[in-house]
Amino acid sequence: MNNTKNLLLTGGEAIAVVLKREGINTIFAYPGTSELMLCNAIQKSRDLRLINGRGDKESAFMAAGAGLIKPLQACALLHGARGLTNACGAIADIRRNEISTVILAGLPSLSSQSFLPPHGEDGLINTIGKFSKSSEEITSLNPDEFIEKLSKTIIKARETPYGPVLLGVPQDVLEKKLIPADFKLKKASGSKSTNSAQITKAAKLIKSSKNPLILVDDYLFKTKDAVEILSQLSLASRAPVLQVFYGRGPMLFEKIRISKCPSFLGYYKINEAVSAELMKKCGVLITIEDRNMYPRVVGKLPSCKKIAITSFKEKSQKNKYLKKHDILIEGNTSWIMKKIILKIDVKSNRRIFLNRCSKLREMKVHPDNNIKGKYSFLCENLAGTLGEILKEVKNPVVIDDSQMFGGMIAKNYDFFPDNLRVFGDHGAFVGAGISFATGLAITSSNLKVLCLLGDQAFVNGFQGLSAAVENKSKCIFIVLNNGESVSLFKQALSQDPHAFSNGKNFLKNIPSFSYTEIAKAIGLVVYKIENNKNQMIDFKNILLKSLTIDKPVFIEIEAPSNKDAWQGIWITEGNETR
Repeated sequence: MNNTKNLLLTGGEAIAVVLKREGINTIFAYPGTSELMLCNAIQKSRDLRLINGRGDKESAFMAAGAGLIKPLQACALLHGARGLTNACGAIADIRRNEISTVILAGLPSLSSQSFLPPHGEDGLINTIGKFSKSSEEITSLNPDEFIEKLSKTIIKARETPYGPVLLGVPQDVLEKKLIPADFKLKKASGSKSTNSAQITKAAKLIKSSKNPLILVDDYLFKTKDAVEILSQLSLASRAPVLQVFYGRGPMLFEKIRISKCPSFLGYYKINEAVSAELMKKCGVLITIEDRNMYPRVVGKLPSCKKIAITSFKEKSQKNKYLKKHDILIEGNTSWIMKKIILKIDVKSNRRIFLNRCSKLREMKVHPDNNIKGKYSFLCENLAGTLGEILKEVKNPVVIDDSQMFGGMIAKNYDFFPDNLRVFGDHGAFVGAGISFATGLAITSSNLKVLCLLGDQAFVNGFQGLSAAVENKSKCIFIVLNNGESVSLFKQALSQDPHAFSNGKNFLKNIPSFSYTEIAKAIGLVVYKIENNKNQMIDFKNILLKSLTIDKPVFIEIEAPSNKDAWQGIWITEGNETR
């Protein structure tokens, strides 16, 4: 065995060692001069995969996308001020979506930093760090500082709530042999303690309250086994479950399935009778993983007592529905729910409760009869065709970076298989989806990844297709081209019936801009489905064929912009007054 006691590693070599130890096996890089030796060290290291992300924000999004199913599978490597300023929006979006990744940034050498070379800016790491979960900057050639700050970076990246963690490393630290080869990172001091008294208090409140109700945000899906344990909590407390509904902006997020939670009633829609009645009569409202339960999204919540179970207490507190007497419990939501279940002993009949939930579900479901026949493809048929095919796919994943397209799918979510994973964008970056999907497809070849796009998402994000093609990611990109920004027109016309009447082209798609021609030029297999009577058959056949192709595929579907085609999708008013 080699004696490593007196050997020294460069900072770049030491980082490569840590990435390998931590199982961060894929590095998406868009380097400049500062990071070249770190890239070299990564490429020389067995079991590490270095990929040129072909863009700054693209590399950041790909690293985050790789961790959508299993956290911290990849990291991003960017070039100083150029890389970080160009990827700043991506870093903020990753933070909003609470995805765990490490962003490594190469900085000017310590000896030249004061002169502010092009890739250096005063306070760069501290400034961009405000958009990340946390940040560290190495400021000397001291190996102890290097080990300390690298340790903090890894610890923070593994802590919940997740988010991007930024580490700035000067070029000379990366290139000089400074770090003892037998170095070890410091370990986390221990997990956060959860207040057992609050758990006991919550259990007592649930047991003593009439008509308990559970309201869940989709951040719940980030915690292992959370849906199954939610179902147990619901049954134990006899509390039906509703999920937050997003009616505009990004609208497609993973939805709880009845097969996994039989007491799930569907989305909480404030103007829907069953939802409103349940909320009105509830004696205690239990919110779980709340991030966006503020009045514009869910209206005014009832004045009853509340229990908030969350992994990120500040995000629940900001929504201002919790009063002094209410209960807030922060920690691993699955663990907290389990502890509450152990303290609950509700005597009412479980079968009666589930029958009641079934009847309430039937009352909630109303077929949409407002869609004209000529547009039926856009709603039930498109969702139905996509859902039918995905039922035959082993590990389907949908990354949504559309708005109206995603809203259409959300409206018909029950067409889709129970094993489908769905990831929308709570940061609403509009342009992240292609790179999110590419990062996930490259690092998880066992998944079949589909990415749904609108016009803005394609225009703002098509640079990410370069890495998708270069690495032969088995990803299917589907853009629904309705010719214009239907959502923005709808929003504008709700406030001014004559909005943009003299400049309608302002919100129309670029006439000469062909999605398929651009995708084809980059190297994707492309298909264009015209808006005609054979559209559904063509879509089904092309999608089936695309699933057999071992490289990225791009499908454009033509769609009308007529408002009747988008009936019931995109609400134009918030719920503050409801």
